[in-house]
Amino acid sequence: MGQDCCSWEGVHCDNLTGNIVGLQLRGPYPWSDESYFFKDDSDYLQLQYLHYLQLGGEISPSLLQLQHLNYLDLSCNFFNGTSIPSFIGQFKELRYLNLSYSYFGGLIPANFGNLSSLHTLDLSYNDGVYVDDPAHQWLSHLISLQHLGMSGLPFFSNSSSSLFLALNKLPSIKEIRLSDCWFESIPLFIPHLNFSSLSILDLSYNSINLSVPYFLFNLKSLQYLDISYNYFDNIGGHDYEWLSNLTSLQHLDMSGVNLSSISSSLFLTLSKLPSINELHLSGCEIEKLPFSIPHLNFSSLSVLDLSYNHINFSGISWLFNIKSLQSLDLSQNELHHRTTTMVPSLKVSATYYITNDYKSQPSEISIPESMGSLCSLQTLDSKSLSIYKRLAELEGVFSGCLKNSLTHLHLSSTELKGDIPDWIGEIKNLKLLDLSRNSFSGSVPSSLASLSFLEELLLFDNQLTGTLPKEFGNLAQLAYLDLSSNQLTGTLPKEFGNIAQLGYLDLSYNQLSGAISEEPFTHLGNLKTLDMSSNSLVFNVSANWVPPFLLSELRIRSCLVGPEFPTWLQTQHKLETLDMSQNRISSTMPDWLWNLTTRNLFDLDLSFNQIQGMIPKFLTFTRMRKLDLSSNLFSGPLPNLHMKSPTFSSIDLSNNSFSGPIPRIMLNDTFFSDIYISISMNKLNDSVPEWLCQMKDIGAIDFSKNHLSVNWSLLISEATISLEAYQHG
Repeated sequence: MGQDCCSWEGVHCDNLTGNIVGLQLRGPYPWSDESYFFKDDSDYLQLQYLHYLQLGGEISPSLLQLQHLNYLDLSCNFFNGTSIPSFIGQFKELRYLNLSYSYFGGLIPANFGNLSSLHTLDLSYNDGVYVDDPAHQWLSHLISLQHLGMSGLPFFSNSSSSLFLALNKLPSIKEIRLSDCWFESIPLFIPHLNFSSLSILDLSYNSINLSVPYFLFNLKSLQYLDISYNYFDNIGGHDYEWLSNLTSLQHLDMSGVNLSSISSSLFLTLSKLPSINELHLSGCEIEKLPFSIPHLNFSSLSVLDLSYNHINFSGISWLFNIKSLQSLDLSQNELHHRTTTMVPSLKVSATYYITNDYKSQPSEISIPESMGSLCSLQTLDSKSLSIYKRLAELEGVFSGCLKNSLTHLHLSSTELKGDIPDWIGEIKNLKLLDLSRNSFSGSVPSSLASLSFLEELLLFDNQLTGTLPKEFGNLAQLAYLDLSSNQLTGTLPKEFGNIAQLGYLDLSYNQLSGAISEEPFTHLGNLKTLDMSSNSLVFNVSANWVPPFLLSELRIRSCLVGPEFPTWLQTQHKLETLDMSQNRISSTMPDWLWNLTTRNLFDLDLSFNQIQGMIPKFLTFTRMRKLDLSSNLFSGPLPNLHMKSPTFSSIDLSNNSFSGPIPRIMLNDTFFSDIYISISMNKLNDSVPEWLCQMKDIGAIDFSKNHLSVNWSLLISEATISLEAYQHG
């Protein structure tokens, strides 16, 4: 890092004066596209994994030396309940302030009201932050504010009226986001309404149980309205004309609002909105739609979500005359077999016969050939639909102009069978093809290599046989390829080394065999995840090979790698998951691998090898979640372990030849409770230490089949753990 702070990442300076004017110190955001390869983990765990990249601690008042600061972004960090620094209110030139998702706590500083130049303020989802100013006077002083985010902050009903009165004093406000704020009511009227510039209003996920506020009726500039998942009482009765006043509205979300008494007037009113582009009515208890709408005028509607209702769509032809539709979700409705052949549904998933509290087995559904004439359709999602056909029988559906418009085709879990037909390769603009979790047999057709725009191909969990098509080397845009859990044979073709954009490759649980050289990886500089587990592949690469990639995840369980650890692994300093179990490794563990393990890894599995030697006396794991060194030939004393990771969950050192006493294991007990530790089937002696008996929040410890003595009275009186069976070896 150089001396010129203006060249530092996240620091922005004025080109003329050289003054620091912006600090963009946003932490890693786990719900963004950047976390694509973490997609199997929960959002919360992802955030925990990324703590090591986040800022924390106290924020120094020395920041006030940056007198010209106008942009400050500290979002998505981890300040662990630290109060929001009140000195931020002294930045007179500040125009942008984002403190969202950063685990701040305490009061919103009253002197934030001094930020008269502020255009954007986002305090969303700081669970410990609250307001101690019932009148919200500080907020009404932000006369330049245009964008306000306070979602996830606890407001109480007795302060909601004053909050909206304060907001009404902001002359330039354009965006208000107050989702998940615990509101039970908000004012029906606002005197002297002044929201003339308001274009975005989000009141979703509250508990509002009154009528729809009347002040909404006059928001002529409103373009985005989300009132979903509330308990509105009598949402306009049978008169929805108030919606027709919102002539600028483009996005309306009323999902989760009870519309069981809906009449034709709602859709008649909605069809009059000239700019409506997205309409979300999922889970609204809707039982019927009008059979026709005179003068249908949904000329701009591209997204319509009617999922999770009780609608029988028989005879409602107007719904499928909306030419501008790109996404129509009818999933989880009473879409019976006798009607589905009439319904060219753009998105249908998991369709069942539904009564009030019972779901039968899926019925057979037909996809009509008339769908092939939907020339604007880009996404067809039929996953979990029970089609029970050969894919070849659906060729008529994809023979019209749909073949030219379709970019995303989801047919996973649809009971499809037979060969994958060659005509799939004629859907030229496909970017995503998902045929996973079906009963496809036969070989993977080389015609798929004709899909030159293909970015994601998912064929996992089928019964595909034959070899991997070498023609896949022509898929220049392919970034995600999953062929796992099939019956594929042969080895990895060298042509795969030409798929330069490939970031994710999963060939696990097949019957692949033979040697793998460097050639299939020649140009795979973007590869982040490689899973070839449960095959019979032999890695045959040179000792001085330097791969072009930096992996985040490597799983090669059951492949032949040993007897030595592959030296190319020491170049993979960004590895987070490493599974090399059952690799027939019989050497000692090199120092560079210990360094990699303690610094970066979340998960390490080296079990069921014949790894020898001793473990370093002291090991500190910064990020480790799961460590498995079981069923090897490790010997000597157990190491002193310091597990710093907030997501640490298990360590398994069983079935080795460790000897001596049980050393101390230091755990970060702030963030977790269910932990499993196994040191069974070793040669440990001495007594079970007192500190182990007193450990709190431990799920289970197994030290059976050793030569240990136990002070049972101490163990029974102190332990809060679930103890596995103890026995002398």
